[in-house]
Amino acid sequence: MFIVHALLILIRRTSSLSINQRPSLLILWIIVLAVSAKNEREKSEDTEDKTRTARSFTSARPYVRPYHLEDVAPSRPYEFSYAVDDRGSANLFSRAERSDGVVVEGEYRTLLPDGRTQIVS
Repeated sequence: MFIVHALLILIRRTSSLSINQRPSLLILWIIVLAVSAKNEREKSEDTEDKTRTARSFTSARPYVRPYHLEDVAPSRPYEFSYAVDDRGSANLFSRAERSDGVVVEGEYRTLLPDGRTQIVS
């Protein structure tokens, strides 16, 4: 807005100046434009920096204590299994798993469309 106002004043005043004085006034006008453009750039950079800083604070994650093995209760031995045998709908699969509290072992079986049984241990 300042630039527009200054331009209107310059137009009014240059009409009363002699031809020899107009170039110096034009140079002064160019300097004013350059300074005001620089100030506008600095204002926008400051605004961007403040926005970036505000975003970094709002997106900060809460502190989470590191995970340690001592924090976890020792696991217990277990064993489970299940099976589905529905030959009418071609559903034939099973799963079995067991653990001694340290090592987990198990397998998964499923009937493939071509009649073979896939076993994953």
